[in-house]
Amino acid sequence: AKEHNIASLVTAIDGRVTISDDIPISGARVHIWNNEHDYSFETYTNDNGSYIIDNILHGQFLAQAEWNEYVSTPQFVEIQWMRNNTLNFTLTEAVSISGTIYLNNLAVPFATIKFVGPSDTFVTSDSNGKYSLKLQPGEYVYYSSYLTGTDIYAVLGRESVIHDLTDFDLVLSDTSSFAK
Repeated sequence: AKEHNIASLVTAIDGRVTISDDIPISGARVHIWNNEHDYSFETYTNDNGSYIIDNILHGQFLAQAEWNEYVSTPQFVEIQWMRNNTLNFTLTEAVSISGTIYLNNLAVPFATIKFVGPSDTFVTSDSNGKYSLKLQPGEYVYYSSYLTGTDIYAVLGRESVIHDLTDFDLVLSDTSSFAK
């Protein structure tokens, strides 16, 4: 069996979380993840608004910071081994959206949901088909999809997000009718 030195695959990332006037935020959650490989790293900022995540794998990730009703725009980051990996976040007021993904009146687990607008982001529904996310207020196009074998189910829509939306349920349709 071939052995791998895990220590050579990890590195660190650090940075600062602030709100608009460069005011540092203590206790902000910093989340860095890669859905494709199911990697997720999380930490919280110190009193100076600084954070560090040691022992993070190198590669391509999404990253976002949040604190109370504030959120950053999600960012793509490439974390490189043996490099100074720094990523700063600026938080703005956010709204929360939550709901359930449905197909044929059944909740759909692990469906992807993407919102494109002032703060592009995507999430995956949980094992009960539920999702939740925070966005900056504004106009969004949303898209959700789910694959079963060779069948693709999806929903596409537009929403003005200016306040919290609970029970924002999405109903998937068979996409074979779209191609006709």
